[in-house]
Amino acid sequence: LWSMISSAFGWGTAGAELDAESRRTARLAVFLVLAGSLGTAAFCGQLGMSLSVCAMIFVVYFLMAITLARLRAEGGLAWAFGPDRSPHNFVVWAAGSSGFDRQNLVAIGMLHWFMADMRFATLPSHLESLKTGDEGGLRPTQIATAVIVATIAAVIFGCIAVTMAYHDLGASTAKVYGAAMWTSRSSAQMPINWLTNPTNPDWFRLGMTGLGGAIVTVLHIVRQRVLWWPLHPVGFVMANTGAGVSFVLHYFLAWGAKTIVLKAGGNRLYRQSLPFVIGLILGDITTQTLWSLVATLAGWPVYQFIS
Repeated sequence: LWSMISSAFGWGTAGAELDAESRRTARLAVFLVLAGSLGTAAFCGQLGMSLSVCAMIFVVYFLMAITLARLRAEGGLAWAFGPDRSPHNFVVWAAGSSGFDRQNLVAIGMLHWFMADMRFATLPSHLESLKTGDEGGLRPTQIATAVIVATIAAVIFGCIAVTMAYHDLGASTAKVYGAAMWTSRSSAQMPINWLTNPTNPDWFRLGMTGLGGAIVTVLHIVRQRVLWWPLHPVGFVMANTGAGVSFVLHYFLAWGAKTIVLKAGGNRLYRQSLPFVIGLILGDITTQTLWSLVATLAGWPVYQFIS
Protein backbone atom coordinates (compact mmCIF):
# COMPACT_ATOMS: atom_id res chain seq x y z
CA LEU A 1 0.00 0.00 0.00
CA TRP A 2 2.82 2.38 0.85
CA SER A 3 4.45 1.51 -2.48
CA MET A 4 1.24 2.48 -4.30
CA ILE A 5 1.02 5.81 -2.46
CA SER A 6 4.70 6.50 -3.14
CA SER A 7 4.19 5.70 -6.80
CA ALA A 8 1.17 8.00 -7.02
CA PHE A 9 3.02 11.05 -5.79
CA GLY A 10 6.49 10.26 -7.12
CA TRP A 11 8.10 9.64 -3.75
CA GLY A 12 11.25 7.55 -3.57
CA THR A 13 12.39 4.96 -6.10
CA ALA A 14 8.89 3.51 -6.57
CA GLY A 15 7.57 6.78 -7.96
CA ALA A 16 10.63 7.46 -10.08
CA GLU A 17 10.23 4.19 -11.99
CA LEU A 18 6.72 5.02 -13.29
CA ASP A 19 5.84 7.01 -16.37
CA ALA A 20 3.42 9.93 -16.25
CA GLU A 21 0.32 7.89 -17.20
CA SER A 22 1.00 5.19 -14.62
CA ARG A 23 1.56 7.85 -11.96
CA ARG A 24 -1.77 9.50 -12.84
CA THR A 25 -3.50 6.13 -12.59
CA ALA A 26 -1.97 5.45 -9.19
CA ARG A 27 -2.90 8.95 -8.01
CA LEU A 28 -6.51 8.41 -9.15
CA ALA A 29 -6.60 5.12 -7.24
CA VAL A 30 -5.48 6.86 -4.05
CA PHE A 31 -8.12 9.57 -4.42
CA LEU A 32 -10.81 6.95 -5.08
CA VAL A 33 -9.78 5.10 -1.92
CA LEU A 34 -10.10 8.34 0.05
CA ALA A 35 -13.48 9.13 -1.53
CA GLY A 36 -14.73 5.62 -0.84
CA SER A 37 -13.54 5.85 2.75
CA LEU A 38 -15.38 9.13 3.25
CA GLY A 39 -18.53 7.67 1.73
CA THR A 40 -18.27 4.62 3.98
CA ALA A 41 -17.79 6.81 7.05
CA ALA A 42 -20.84 8.89 6.07
CA PHE A 43 -22.92 5.75 5.59
CA CYS A 44 -21.92 4.36 8.98
CA GLY A 45 -22.60 7.75 10.54
CA GLN A 46 -26.15 7.59 9.24
CA LEU A 47 -26.49 4.22 10.96
CA GLY A 48 -25.49 5.88 14.22
CA MET A 49 -21.99 4.39 14.38
CA SER A 50 -19.14 6.40 15.82
CA LEU A 51 -16.18 7.21 13.59
CA SER A 52 -13.73 5.21 15.73
CA VAL A 53 -15.85 2.04 15.57
CA CYS A 54 -16.33 2.49 11.82
CA ALA A 55 -12.57 2.80 11.38
CA MET A 56 -11.87 -0.33 13.43
CA ILE A 57 -14.34 -2.47 11.53
CA PHE A 58 -13.32 -1.37 8.05
CA VAL A 59 -9.60 -1.59 8.78
CA VAL A 60 -10.17 -5.24 9.70
CA TYR A 61 -12.43 -5.67 6.66
CA PHE A 62 -9.81 -4.38 4.23
CA LEU A 63 -7.03 -6.35 5.91
CA MET A 64 -9.10 -9.50 5.37
CA ALA A 65 -9.82 -8.52 1.76
CA ILE A 66 -6.12 -7.86 1.07
CA THR A 67 -5.24 -11.20 2.70
CA LEU A 68 -7.73 -13.01 0.47
CA ALA A 69 -6.25 -11.28 -2.58
CA ARG A 70 -2.75 -12.32 -1.49
CA LEU A 71 -3.94 -15.90 -0.98
CA ARG A 72 -5.43 -15.90 -4.48
CA ALA A 73 -2.28 -14.44 -6.00
CA GLU A 74 0.17 -16.83 -4.29
CA GLY A 75 -1.91 -19.97 -3.97
CA GLY A 76 -4.51 -19.67 -6.72
CA LEU A 77 -7.27 -20.51 -4.25
CA ALA A 78 -10.71 -19.93 -5.71
CA TRP A 79 -12.60 -20.58 -2.48
CA ALA A 80 -11.60 -19.12 0.88
CA PHE A 81 -14.11 -20.27 3.46
CA GLY A 82 -12.50 -19.63 6.82
CA PRO A 83 -13.39 -19.47 10.50
CA ASP A 84 -14.29 -16.09 12.04
CA ARG A 85 -14.58 -14.55 8.61
CA SER A 86 -16.83 -11.69 9.77
CA PRO A 87 -14.84 -8.48 10.43
CA HIS A 88 -17.55 -6.93 12.60
CA ASN A 89 -17.85 -10.08 14.73
CA PHE A 90 -14.06 -10.16 15.13
CA VAL A 91 -14.02 -6.56 16.38
CA VAL A 92 -16.79 -7.22 18.91
CA TRP A 93 -15.26 -10.31 20.48
CA ALA A 94 -11.77 -8.79 20.37
CA ALA A 95 -12.82 -5.61 22.17
CA GLY A 96 -15.70 -7.15 24.13
CA SER A 97 -19.34 -6.23 23.54
CA SER A 98 -19.37 -4.44 26.92
CA GLY A 99 -17.01 -1.85 25.43
CA PHE A 100 -19.63 -0.62 22.92
CA ASP A 101 -22.80 1.30 23.61
CA ARG A 102 -26.20 0.19 22.35
CA GLN A 103 -26.26 2.46 19.31
CA ASN A 104 -22.92 1.20 18.04
CA LEU A 105 -23.84 -2.46 18.56
CA VAL A 106 -27.11 -2.04 16.66
CA ALA A 107 -25.27 -0.24 13.86
CA ILE A 108 -22.63 -3.00 13.73
CA GLY A 109 -25.39 -5.58 13.39
CA MET A 110 -26.82 -3.66 10.44
CA LEU A 111 -23.53 -4.25 8.56
CA HIS A 112 -23.99 -8.01 8.77
CA TRP A 113 -25.70 -8.19 5.37
CA PHE A 114 -22.45 -7.71 3.45
CA MET A 115 -19.80 -8.62 6.06
CA ALA A 116 -21.24 -12.00 7.00
CA ASP A 117 -19.11 -13.92 4.50
CA MET A 118 -15.77 -12.67 3.23
CA ARG A 119 -15.77 -15.26 0.45
CA PHE A 120 -17.67 -12.72 -1.60
CA ALA A 121 -15.10 -9.93 -1.25
CA THR A 122 -14.39 -8.75 -4.79
CA LEU A 123 -10.75 -7.71 -4.39
CA PRO A 124 -9.28 -11.15 -5.34
CA SER A 125 -11.38 -11.19 -8.54
CA HIS A 126 -10.36 -7.62 -9.39
CA LEU A 127 -6.73 -8.58 -8.87
CA GLU A 128 -7.13 -11.43 -11.35
CA SER A 129 -8.77 -9.06 -13.84
CA LEU A 130 -5.88 -6.62 -13.59
CA LYS A 131 -3.31 -9.39 -14.00
CA THR A 132 -5.16 -10.90 -16.97
CA GLY A 133 -5.51 -7.52 -18.63
CA ASP A 134 -1.87 -6.69 -18.03
CA GLU A 135 -0.80 -9.96 -19.65
CA GLY A 136 -3.07 -9.13 -22.59
CA GLY A 137 -1.58 -5.68 -23.05
CA LEU A 138 -4.61 -3.71 -21.83
CA ARG A 139 -4.22 -0.43 -20.00
CA PRO A 140 -5.30 -0.31 -16.33
CA THR A 141 -7.91 2.34 -17.18
CA GLN A 142 -9.53 -0.01 -19.71
CA ILE A 143 -9.71 -2.80 -17.16
CA ALA A 144 -11.06 -0.48 -14.46
CA THR A 145 -13.76 0.81 -16.82
CA ALA A 146 -14.83 -2.74 -17.70
CA VAL A 147 -14.92 -3.74 -14.02
CA ILE A 148 -16.98 -0.69 -13.06
CA VAL A 149 -19.51 -1.26 -15.86
CA ALA A 150 -19.77 -4.97 -15.04
CA THR A 151 -20.21 -4.20 -11.33
CA ILE A 152 -23.02 -1.72 -11.93
CA ALA A 153 -24.78 -4.11 -14.29
CA ALA A 154 -24.35 -7.02 -11.88
CA VAL A 155 -25.78 -5.04 -8.95
CA ILE A 156 -28.83 -3.90 -10.93
CA PHE A 157 -29.71 -7.16 -12.68
CA GLY A 158 -28.63 -9.29 -9.72
CA CYS A 159 -31.02 -7.49 -7.38
CA ILE A 160 -33.84 -7.85 -9.90
CA ALA A 161 -33.17 -11.55 -10.49
CA VAL A 162 -32.89 -12.40 -6.79
CA THR A 163 -36.04 -10.45 -5.93
CA MET A 164 -38.00 -12.20 -8.67
CA ALA A 165 -36.72 -15.64 -7.61
CA TYR A 166 -37.55 -15.04 -3.95
CA HIS A 167 -40.99 -13.74 -4.87
CA ASP A 168 -41.82 -16.63 -7.21
CA LEU A 169 -40.34 -19.45 -5.13
CA GLY A 170 -40.68 -18.08 -1.60
CA ALA A 171 -37.80 -16.52 0.30
CA SER A 172 -38.31 -18.75 3.36
CA THR A 173 -38.70 -22.02 1.46
CA ALA A 174 -36.16 -24.73 0.67
CA LYS A 175 -36.34 -23.83 -3.02
CA VAL A 176 -33.92 -20.91 -2.63
CA TYR A 177 -30.60 -20.32 -0.93
CA GLY A 178 -31.33 -19.28 2.63
CA ALA A 179 -28.51 -16.77 3.12
CA ALA A 180 -30.80 -13.75 2.73
CA MET A 181 -33.09 -14.98 5.50
CA TRP A 182 -30.20 -15.94 7.77
CA THR A 183 -28.43 -12.62 7.44
CA SER A 184 -31.69 -10.69 7.90
CA ARG A 185 -32.42 -12.48 11.16
CA SER A 186 -28.81 -12.26 12.31
CA SER A 187 -28.70 -8.50 11.75
CA ALA A 188 -31.24 -8.16 14.55
CA GLN A 189 -30.27 -11.18 16.64
CA MET A 190 -26.57 -10.39 16.95
CA PRO A 191 -27.03 -7.01 18.72
CA ILE A 192 -29.62 -8.62 21.01
CA ASN A 193 -27.12 -11.31 22.00
CA TRP A 194 -24.35 -8.74 22.52
CA LEU A 195 -26.58 -6.56 24.71
CA THR A 196 -28.15 -9.34 26.79
CA ASN A 197 -24.86 -11.24 27.23
CA PRO A 198 -22.13 -8.59 27.45
CA THR A 199 -18.58 -9.88 27.14
CA ASN A 200 -15.10 -8.62 27.95
CA PRO A 201 -12.16 -8.67 25.51
CA ASP A 202 -11.22 -12.25 24.65
CA TRP A 203 -7.52 -12.12 25.41
CA PHE A 204 -6.97 -15.81 24.76
CA ARG A 205 -8.35 -15.64 21.23
CA LEU A 206 -6.43 -12.43 20.61
CA GLY A 207 -3.26 -14.17 21.77
CA MET A 208 -3.91 -17.13 19.46
CA THR A 209 -4.57 -14.72 16.60
CA GLY A 210 -1.25 -13.03 17.27
CA LEU A 211 0.49 -16.40 17.46
CA GLY A 212 -0.99 -17.40 14.11
CA GLY A 213 0.22 -14.15 12.58
CA ALA A 214 3.71 -14.74 13.99
CA ILE A 215 3.84 -18.26 12.53
CA VAL A 216 2.80 -16.98 9.10
CA THR A 217 5.48 -14.28 9.29
CA VAL A 218 8.18 -16.82 10.19
CA LEU A 219 7.07 -19.18 7.39
CA HIS A 220 7.15 -16.29 4.92
CA ILE A 221 10.65 -15.18 5.96
CA VAL A 222 12.06 -18.72 5.92
CA ARG A 223 10.50 -19.44 2.53
CA GLN A 224 12.10 -16.31 1.10
CA ARG A 225 15.56 -17.20 2.43
CA VAL A 226 15.70 -21.01 2.30
CA LEU A 227 15.24 -22.37 -1.22
CA TRP A 228 14.35 -25.95 -0.24
CA TRP A 229 11.84 -25.00 2.49
CA PRO A 230 8.67 -27.07 1.77
CA LEU A 231 6.10 -25.34 4.00
CA HIS A 232 4.17 -22.44 2.47
CA PRO A 233 2.43 -19.81 4.66
CA VAL A 234 -0.68 -20.10 2.45
CA GLY A 235 -0.97 -23.74 3.47
CA PHE A 236 -0.90 -22.83 7.15
CA VAL A 237 -3.56 -20.13 6.68
CA MET A 238 -5.89 -22.37 4.66
CA ALA A 239 -5.45 -25.61 6.61
CA ASN A 240 -8.18 -24.86 9.17
CA THR A 241 -10.75 -23.53 6.69
CA GLY A 242 -13.61 -24.99 4.73
CA ALA A 243 -11.48 -24.92 1.59
CA GLY A 244 -8.78 -26.95 3.31
CA VAL A 245 -11.24 -29.59 4.52
CA SER A 246 -13.60 -29.77 1.54
CA PHE A 247 -10.93 -30.01 -1.15
CA VAL A 248 -8.19 -31.94 0.61
CA LEU A 249 -8.42 -34.81 -1.92
CA HIS A 250 -8.16 -32.33 -4.79
CA TYR A 251 -5.00 -30.87 -3.30
CA PHE A 252 -3.34 -34.27 -2.92
CA LEU A 253 -4.29 -35.27 -6.47
CA ALA A 254 -2.83 -32.03 -7.82
CA TRP A 255 0.30 -32.44 -5.69
CA GLY A 256 0.73 -36.04 -6.88
CA ALA A 257 0.23 -35.13 -10.54
CA LYS A 258 2.67 -32.22 -10.31
CA THR A 259 5.27 -34.42 -8.60
CA ILE A 260 5.00 -37.09 -11.31
CA VAL A 261 5.25 -34.51 -14.11
CA LEU A 262 8.32 -32.84 -12.56
CA LYS A 263 10.02 -36.18 -11.92
CA ALA A 264 9.27 -37.47 -15.43
CA GLY A 265 9.93 -34.41 -17.58
CA GLY A 266 11.26 -31.64 -15.38
CA ASN A 267 10.28 -28.01 -15.59
CA ARG A 268 9.85 -28.14 -19.39
CA LEU A 269 7.13 -30.79 -19.26
CA TYR A 270 5.54 -29.00 -16.32
CA ARG A 271 5.18 -25.80 -18.34
CA GLN A 272 3.89 -27.70 -21.37
CA SER A 273 1.20 -29.37 -19.24
CA LEU A 274 -0.11 -26.11 -17.71
CA PRO A 275 -2.56 -25.32 -20.58
CA PHE A 276 -4.05 -28.82 -20.24
CA VAL A 277 -4.54 -28.42 -16.48
CA ILE A 278 -6.03 -24.94 -16.85
CA GLY A 279 -8.35 -26.34 -19.52
CA LEU A 280 -9.55 -29.01 -17.09
CA ILE A 281 -10.35 -26.39 -14.47
CA LEU A 282 -12.14 -24.09 -16.90
CA GLY A 283 -13.97 -27.03 -18.43
CA ASP A 284 -15.24 -28.12 -15.03
CA ILE A 285 -16.54 -24.63 -14.28
CA THR A 286 -18.03 -24.24 -17.77
CA THR A 287 -19.85 -27.56 -17.52
CA GLN A 288 -21.40 -26.63 -14.19
CA THR A 289 -22.39 -23.21 -15.47
CA LEU A 290 -23.99 -24.59 -18.62
CA TRP A 291 -25.94 -27.22 -16.66
CA SER A 292 -27.27 -24.54 -14.33
CA LEU A 293 -28.21 -22.29 -17.28
CA VAL A 294 -29.92 -25.04 -19.25
CA ALA A 295 -31.78 -26.29 -16.18
CA THR A 296 -32.96 -22.78 -15.37
CA LEU A 297 -34.27 -22.21 -18.88
CA ALA A 298 -35.87 -25.66 -19.08
CA GLY A 299 -37.26 -25.64 -15.55
CA TRP A 300 -35.33 -28.72 -14.45
CA PRO A 301 -34.22 -29.23 -10.83
CA VAL A 302 -30.44 -29.49 -10.53
CA TYR A 303 -27.89 -29.50 -7.76
CA GLN A 304 -26.23 -26.25 -6.78
CA PHE A 305 -22.59 -26.46 -7.82
CA ILE A 306 -20.18 -24.85 -5.37
CA SER A 307 -16.89 -26.50 -6.31
